Amino acid sequence: MPASAWPAEAIVSALHRRDGTPLPAADVAALLHLLRNGLPESARPTALDMQPVQPWRRSALPQSVRTVLDAFRERCGEQALDTWMAALVRSWLHDIGTGTARKMRWVVPGAAVLGGDACAALIGPHLRSDNYHLRCTGEVGVSALLEIGTRTALLELARLGRKLPGKLRGEAALRTLQTIAARDGLTPEQLEDRILADGGLDADGRRSFDYGPRQFELTLDEHLTPLLRAADGRRLTSLPKPTAKDDSVRAAQARAEWRVAKAQITQTSRWLAARFERAMISGETWPVGEFDAYFRRHPLARHAVRRVLWMSTGSDAGNVCFRVAEDDTLADMHDAPIELPGGMHGIHPVHPLDLASDRLDAWRRLLAEYRIVSPFQQLDRPVFRPQPAQLAQCSVTSFAHERFEVKALVFPLENRGWLRERHPDDGMLKRHTRAFARWNVTACIEYTPGAFLGDLLNSGIQTLRSLYFVASDTHAHMSRALLLGNVPPIVFSETLRDLHALLPAD
Repeated sequence: MPASAWPAEAIVSALHRRDGTPLPAADVAALLHLLRNGLPESARPTALDMQPVQPWRRSALPQSVRTVLDAFRERCGEQALDTWMAALVRSWLHDIGTGTARKMRWVVPGAAVLGGDACAALIGPHLRSDNYHLRCTGEVGVSALLEIGTRTALLELARLGRKLPGKLRGEAALRTLQTIAARDGLTPEQLEDRILADGGLDADGRRSFDYGPRQFELTLDEHLTPLLRAADGRRLTSLPKPTAKDDSVRAAQARAEWRVAKAQITQTSRWLAARFERAMISGETWPVGEFDAYFRRHPLARHAVRRVLWMSTGSDAGNVCFRVAEDDTLADMHDAPIELPGGMHGIHPVHPLDLASDRLDAWRRLLAEYRIVSPFQQLDRPVFRPQPAQLAQCSVTSFAHERFEVKALVFPLENRGWLRERHPDDGMLKRHTRAFARWNVTACIEYTPGAFLGDLLNSGIQTLRSLYFVASDTHAHMSRALLLGNVPPIVFSETLRDLHALLPAD
C-alpha cells in the first residue's frame, strides 16, 4: 500500500462523541487530513542540537490547527481521541511494511498531539526494539512521549533510557527525565517513584471492565500478573469479542482500556521488582512518609511491597526487620504486629547479609508458610564471602583464565549496572566496572583479547584476567586495588554473583 493511501477507510475505527454517538465519517476524514497535511515536518537533529524542539508540539502548532484539534477534544474527550489514535498507531506498527511505514511521518506526531496512555504504551515498546524495526527516528519518538506527558509516557521514557543507555534514543530519554526530575530537585529514579502507573486498580488490586450486560474483573496473581475472570468465574487470557447483545461502544472502550491496563501492570511490576532489588544492593532508603505514599498505599505497588522483606534503619532502637501484611499492618518474624521506632533514617529491602543465619531461616520459614513469592531473588539469594586465605589478597584469582561469550558483557552485566571503560586504547574494550556508591567502592573486571568498541557483539570469546576492587574516587587500575578483607560484604557478594552470571555454567 502506498504511503499516501494509508489508512484505508476499512481500518479507521469509529470516533465517538462524549455521548457515545459516532462522529460523521466526513469529520473523521477531515481529522485524518489535518494530521497528514497540517502538522509541521519534524525537526532533524544537528551536531549542536541532538534533540531539537519539535514544531508539532501542541504549544508550537499554528493557532488554526490548535483550534481544530481543541474542537475535536471538546466533542469527543481526551480518552476517545487516545483510543482512536492508538488504533491507527497499532495498524501502522503491525499491518504494513517497515519501509512504507517510515514514509508516514505524521503518525507519531499525531499520537503526540492527540494521544494519551494508549498511544504511549505502543510507542514506548517500539522505541525499545532493534534499530532495523524502527518506523520513526528516536528523537521524534522521545519527543512524542514527552509531549503526551502522562505517567505512562514518562515511565516509557525511563524504560527506554534504562534498556538502551548507549544508544542515542536512550540517551535522549535519560536527558529528558533528568531535566524533568531536576526541576523538582529529584533524581530520575525518585521521579519514577512518584509517577508509577497503577493500571486503574482499586485498593484491593481489582478492576472491572464493562460491556453493558456483561462485566469482567481483573485481578493479580502471586507474581503480579494481570488475570481476567468472567462473571461465572472462568479465567480468560483477554477480553472476548463483543456479541450482538453487548454495548458496542462500552465494549470497544473496555478492550482499549484492558490493553493499556495490562501493559501498565506488567511493566510497572517489572520495574518495581528491579527498583527494590537495586535498593537492596545499594542500601538506598526511603523516608517512611515516601515509602507509605509511593509504595505502601499505591494501588499496584502495595501488592509488590507485601512480597518483600523490609528493614528500618538508623533509630536508637536499632534496625527493625518487618513485612507488610495483607491487612496493611506491619509484622515481625513471629507474625506479631509491630510499630516502627521513631527517629529512624529510612526503610530499605533486606539483603540476606543484613541478617544473622538464624533470623534469615526464621523469615524464610514464615514467608514459605504464607506462600509469599518475592518479585525478585531476595531471601533465597546466593551469597559469597571471601575465604580466609583471600582476605589479604587484592584480587579474586579463582576465576582467572575463565572464558566467556562477549555478548555476556551486555547481558547480563550491563543490564546489572556494569559500565564500559571510557576512551579505551585502540578502541578495544578490556575493562568493565560497577560502582557501589553507598560504600564508595567500584568493582573491576579485566579481560582479553578485548572487544571492539564499534562491534562488541562480534568480538569473539573473551578470557577473564582479573577481578579487583578500588575506591570509586581513584583510577580503576590493579595497582590501586583494595584488600579483599576491606571490601564491604554486600559489594563482594553481589560482584561474585554477577561474575557467576557472566561465565558459562559448567
